[in-house]
Amino acid sequence: MRSSHSLVELEQSQASARAGVAKPLKNLALLLLALNNPAAAFAPSNLRPVAGHGHKSAVNNTYGVRAGSHSAVWMRQTDDIRDDFQSDYLLDGGTSTRRVLLRTALALPLAASLQPAEAFENRLPPDEFMLKYKTPQQPGPMPTDIGIQSSGANALKPCTDGKPHCFSSSPVEDEDLNNADFWGVLVDPFKYDKPLAEAFADVKDAVAAYQVGQRGIDGGGFKLVSESTKGEVAYVYAQFQSLRKGYIDDMEFAMSSGTCNVRTSSRLGYADSGVNAKRYEWFADALKSKGWKTTPLRNKGHEGYFEENGITDSDMTKTDAPTVQRVGF
Repeated sequence: MRSSHSLVELEQSQASARAGVAKPLKNLALLLLALNNPAAAFAPSNLRPVAGHGHKSAVNNTYGVRAGSHSAVWMRQTDDIRDDFQSDYLLDGGTSTRRVLLRTALALPLAASLQPAEAFENRLPPDEFMLKYKTPQQPGPMPTDIGIQSSGANALKPCTDGKPHCFSSSPVEDEDLNNADFWGVLVDPFKYDKPLAEAFADVKDAVAAYQVGQRGIDGGGFKLVSESTKGEVAYVYAQFQSLRKGYIDDMEFAMSSGTCNVRTSSRLGYADSGVNAKRYEWFADALKSKGWKTTPLRNKGHEGYFEENGITDSDMTKTDAPTVQRVGF
């Protein structure tokens, strides 16, 4: 007869074996989820800071998909360091190369079924990295709660998700929350002194003239999605896309009585590496050239956003021409 001591050892051995099988299966399930549904994979319940990689920094934010001691690590760095979404697979004894993870992911049947989102016609051509590593696009779900809000004639949605990847000139209705704007995402609206029809035309012209790849962002192009006028209010909604991973950001303009509220926001991720700030700044400059009054977006008053995204005032004043060879876009 087997002794009770031996039975305990056997049960412990079996439990250990089950755990050894369960961990890789859980890791595989999370990897599949990350490939098929990034928004769900990176939900707060599945994310934790990764030991050994330090805390979140202003330049990049490193998170691990919760899977015991085996963590898939995804790093978002500028529009496309934000685009570079690099990955390592951390093992108990050390770190495997990104190539191992890429080969593993490519071998998964699910990966073959992923289709890229429809590209905007005015996007830049694919760069060398994109031609070598073909990855699925990550546009993110289109928001359903944007547009003219009920809180004002031309009010837009405030930045309410607590992440430094959004700017809006419409404040939150709760004054306490508005005063606690840690990231500094509340910006000044644009002002105009001309008929609404002319202001409406100015905004549409500015969108049409947008420079793809300006300041190293939006290499995936842009699209004017909708425009409308109703009474004394005019509204313009456009989408902008990063080059490599196809992240789509949403930007809105709402004009009435000499004031144009503005909102620009990312759909996915945590920080945006300064993408929305640079886009806001481009339109502030473009409309200023048409006689509008706009306020430059600088570090002062937005210190949290600038620090978390690793940008400075000099990044806002650069007017570099687009080039497909640089890491940005």
